[in-house]
Amino acid sequence: MPEEDSHHKVVSVVPMRLAAEVSEDQLRDLSGQDWCRATQQVALDWQQTGAFAEWWEVRFVMRNVDRGRPHELAGLIAGTGEQLAMALAAAVEAEAWSAYRKGVSLDESRAQGRASNAGNEMGHRAMAELATYYLMGTGHALANITGRALALDRSLHPSLFDGLGTWMPVGSPEPKDWLSLNSVTARQLRRVAKSRPHLAEVLGPLTTLLQNSAWSDLERQRGSHYHRRRPQSFGVAGVRLTNPWVEYSPGSWRLSGGLRNYTDSQNLAHETTALARRVLALLTTVMPALHEGLDTLISEMSK
Repeated sequence: MPEEDSHHKVVSVVPMRLAAEVSEDQLRDLSGQDWCRATQQVALDWQQTGAFAEWWEVRFVMRNVDRGRPHELAGLIAGTGEQLAMALAAAVEAEAWSAYRKGVSLDESRAQGRASNAGNEMGHRAMAELATYYLMGTGHALANITGRALALDRSLHPSLFDGLGTWMPVGSPEPKDWLSLNSVTARQLRRVAKSRPHLAEVLGPLTTLLQNSAWSDLERQRGSHYHRRRPQSFGVAGVRLTNPWVEYSPGSWRLSGGLRNYTDSQNLAHETTALARRVLALLTTVMPALHEGLDTLISEMSK
């Protein structure tokens, strides 16, 4: 390689795959860890609720409940379990990337080595981000499960409509009938259920989720990716997030740039992997509590 190769910047990289090159033994070790097993169990429990969809519908046939409401609720619970399973699979891939990158050494003095490192960062970050996207979807699904659990009681429909603009009609394809997970939604659901003390067990997990810093951090990342500017991955000659113009004296400006390294996203793949693990741990606590509350509610209302 010519001497100038050491100064060549990596401007663009297109990875051809996202999976890390790890051994079967490494994957077995990851899947056998306590955090992974705990999440697997929650995902399995929630998915298995789908087997009771028709039975739930039969149990409520003589109750004043919308036709199809229990069936839809069971399907939503089962689908949320699948989302959690997909989040876990992506998180395991992100952890596999962490293990792989610890064991590989690339020559950063050569352009090919720098390009490979940038590609590894992209693949690692992509799997970590995929985990967080599924986790975000799981959280929003919990809001809809909670809302539809309240909607089993038809007497609450007017209050749901007043507070949330919808009583969540069964099978609705309208976006307005599907809730977003945020503090406003949680407060309105709590107000609707205020006169029903037995619903506290269903509402508590949503509040716990929203009050946790892991969820707040996840929301901030999601906002950056979807509503602002997702930073380029570390290792490429990225465009900095800050304004390149610097006022060095009143009314006098200079354009900063040149050979300054791009560091805005340094360690972001590892940080996003850690965030995914934090949210997985949170959901592994919150979801069983909600599932237990739903089981109690279903049993009480179908008597």
